[in-house]
Amino acid sequence: MGKQEDTKIRILDTCRAILAEAGLPALTFDAVAARLGITKQAVIYWFPTKQELVRALVVPWLKAEADVVVEAAESAADGRQALAQAVRALVEFHTADLDRFRQMYLSIQVDPRPHKLLSEQTLRDDVHPATARMYGALEQALLRDSAFRGGFDARQVAFTVHSSALGLISMVALGKAVGDPIRHAPWDLSETLIKLLDGGMFRPRADSA
Repeated sequence: MGKQEDTKIRILDTCRAILAEAGLPALTFDAVAARLGITKQAVIYWFPTKQELVRALVVPWLKAEADVVVEAAESAADGRQALAQAVRALVEFHTADLDRFRQMYLSIQVDPRPHKLLSEQTLRDDVHPATARMYGALEQALLRDSAFRGGFDARQVAFTVHSSALGLISMVALGKAVGDPIRHAPWDLSETLIKLLDGGMFRPRADSA
């Protein structure tokens, strides 16, 4: 059983390597089998469809992303700090592995049939719970803070924080990909984003008491 599990791990590691080198179109059962020196059927034994293979790759990454945001939100003293820590955690998590980021958020978008890669069941059973947990933790941190402005929907703010951080990371990834990185460090950009969000979402500190 240990040897079989090792084969499964090797298959996933090989898939990640192929994705990083050549993108999603190159990820086929034949390509994985050839690189590992095993039969195509040996790959299909573990992952009968490409949907299941993509699920095995992407879902753990999404859950790991949610974990860092939840930890950031739940360890914060107030909503303002939760917002800041969530942005920093997202930027740190994704800039540490831009290939993983591209595979999570960019590769599927450019596939001609993205609905064939992430099934409705995967969205329902894995993706939605992960994002709900992430947004819910940040939402609750905001709602507990008396300085949070009542005119904002806390859940929408949580989504906006996440999507804004992903946009920032997308630009960093684009610069790296074409060999022309943006002149501002990701950490400086994340601090600017935090200040922009903070200024709109919270009453001034002097009024918070």
